[in-house]
Amino acid sequence: ADTMRGDWIYTGDRFIEEDGFYYFQGRADDLIKVSGQWVWPLEVERCLNEHPDVHECAVLAHELPDRRMTLRAVVALRQGHAPREGQTEALQNFVKSRLAPFKYPRFVSYIEDLPKTGTGKLDRQAVKAMPVDGAERLA
Repeated sequence: ADTMRGDWIYTGDRFIEEDGFYYFQGRADDLIKVSGQWVWPLEVERCLNEHPDVHECAVLAHELPDRRMTLRAVVALRQGHAPREGQTEALQNFVKSRLAPFKYPRFVSYIEDLPKTGTGKLDRQAVKAMPVDGAERLA
């Protein structure tokens, strides 16, 4: 019943309009409150994907032991690139230099390939189920 609103279907998709064009911002249920500010994971993913070492990534919420929320990135590096010393800090600094500083992922995990659905889309449920063990964290 919540999906149908009069003659409209409410999908939860959010768009922004710039110069007469509409750009997908993310889904309303994807928003994460970090340091008291709302963050669209897709915005952070797009930023990380601009880094020359990154092939693709997924950004999702991570609950800290004290129940605060932060961001976790799961990153697949480009072919021929392996996580090197300082890689996590370089990616975090890259995000901080292009977005508001609170939007950087506090945890970064590296994986060879991100899981995909049968249609080739990122399988976010599989990424969420991945353990955080081995993720590098910088405050």
